[in-house]
Amino acid sequence: MSLTNSQYDRIQREYSRRRAANQEKQQERIREAFARIPQLQTLEETRADLAFRRAKALLAGREEEAARCARQSRDLREEREVLLAGAGYPADYLELPCDCPLCHDTGYVDGEKCRCLKRAMIDLLYHQSAIQENLERENFSSFSYAFYAKDRISPGAEVSDYDMMKKNVEIAWEFIDHFGEPPQNLLLMGQAGTGKTFLSNCIARELLDRYHPVIYLSAGQFFDVLAKQAFSRDEESEAAETEQYIYDCDLLIIDDLGTELSNAFVGSRLFACINERILRGRSTLISTNLSMNDMLRIYTERVTSRLIGHYRILRFPDQDIRILKKMRQGEANHD
Repeated sequence: MSLTNSQYDRIQREYSRRRAANQEKQQERIREAFARIPQLQTLEETRADLAFRRAKALLAGREEEAARCARQSRDLREEREVLLAGAGYPADYLELPCDCPLCHDTGYVDGEKCRCLKRAMIDLLYHQSAIQENLERENFSSFSYAFYAKDRISPGAEVSDYDMMKKNVEIAWEFIDHFGEPPQNLLLMGQAGTGKTFLSNCIARELLDRYHPVIYLSAGQFFDVLAKQAFSRDEESEAAETEQYIYDCDLLIIDDLGTELSNAFVGSRLFACINERILRGRSTLISTNLSMNDMLRIYTERVTSRLIGHYRILRFPDQDIRILKKMRQGEANHD
C-alpha cells in the first residue's frame, strides 16, 4: 500500500493524539488511586526499582538475581491488585489504557500493520477518494446484468449487450486481481447512462478495500484542480495537495472526459497527467462519452496516441440503462 507522506502523517498524528490522551487518563487514575490508597505509591516505587535492578542484572548476566527481582515484582503486582479491588477498582486500573488492545495504539503488531491501522488507512482513502457515498450504492454486490439484453446487439458490436458487459466485468476483475502487476490503464467508452461510471465505482470499491489509494474526479473537477494550481504560487494549498495525489495515487479515475470546457490548457494538462502517470507506473481509469475520432479532434494526436497505446479499451452497449431502470420502476409502480 502506498499512502502519500501527508496521508501517512495525518494518520500518525491521530495515533499520537490518542496515545497522549490515554497517557493523561492514566496519570489521572494514578493520582486518584494514590490519594485513596497511600500505600500504593510506595508499592509502585518498589516495583519500578525492581524493574531497574532486573534490567541491570540481565545486562550483567546475573540471571539468578534477575529471576529473583521478577518474582518479587509479581508478588507486588498481586498485592497491588488486592489493594485496588478492596477500593473498588479493576485490577488493570493503573495500566495505560488504549483504544486498540492488539497494538496498544502503536499501529503495529510484531512489525505488521495492526487491523486498526488498516482500518484507519482505508477510512482515510475512502474519504479522500470523494466517492464514499456512491460506493455504498454502486459496487459489485449491487451490480446486475438484468438491463443488458442477451438478444440485442449494439451497432458496431459483434456480441450481444449482455455478453459485452460480461466481458467488461471479467476485464475489470482481472484489472483488480492483478492490480499493478504490471500497472494497467482502462478507457471506458460508451454513450451516457450505459454503466461506465457504475463499473468504475465497482473497481474503485474493490481497490479501496484492498488498501489502494484511489482518487475519483469528474473531468470538470480534474481540470479545475489543475487550473487552480497552475495559476497559484502557494505550494501548500489544498489544490497543490490534491494535484500531488493526482500524480501519486495508485488509481486515478477521471469520469466523463469530454464534458469539461475544452481549450488548449485542457489538452496540454491532460497529456501531462496521462504521460506522467505512465512514467511513474501509476494506473488510470478514464470514462468518456466521446468516440476516438472526437478525442483526436478535441485533445490532439498526442493524447489519443497515449490512450490507444497504453490503455485497454472497454466499449459499452449503446442503450441507456438509466432510462430502462426508470421505465421498469414505472411499470412496477403501475402494477
